[in-house]
Amino acid sequence: MMKLQSLLKIITLGLCIIFPFAATAEIVVVVNKANTIEALQADDVRRIFLGRVGAFPQTGKPMQVLDQNKSSDTYKQFYEEIVGFKIRHLKRYRAAYVFSGRGAVPKVTGKDSEVKEQVIANASAIGYLDARYVDDSLKVVYRHK
Repeated sequence: MMKLQSLLKIITLGLCIIFPFAATAEIVVVVNKANTIEALQADDVRRIFLGRVGAFPQTGKPMQVLDQNKSSDTYKQFYEEIVGFKIRHLKRYRAAYVFSGRGAVPKVTGKDSEVKEQVIANASAIGYLDARYVDDSLKVVYRHK
């Protein structure tokens, strides 16, 4: 019995190493329900959260980009899986891009619940959060596939 339990622990550990993102959350990009944007493409999301654009792609209306705190699990997953940047590279990229005068850094909030509150309160806000926080008070404009 002890050998079987040890074997199961080893197999579980091995699967966690091979499939590290198996237990990750589904992350979505959301806007205020009153926003006229219906959907964004992956490239739009990357450009928005890297600070390359300051207005919504389809409407040209200004937007308030909301970022999560760096200690948030959602932050790391969003930038590495969806935006395609390792966190250490993101810091360097942003510093150079903002210093050049071509972009802006998103407004840092707290975690998922705070992003939700701010998007509900601000018609021009856009943010990302764990899909479990989505209800009918938000509009999902991007789902990572």
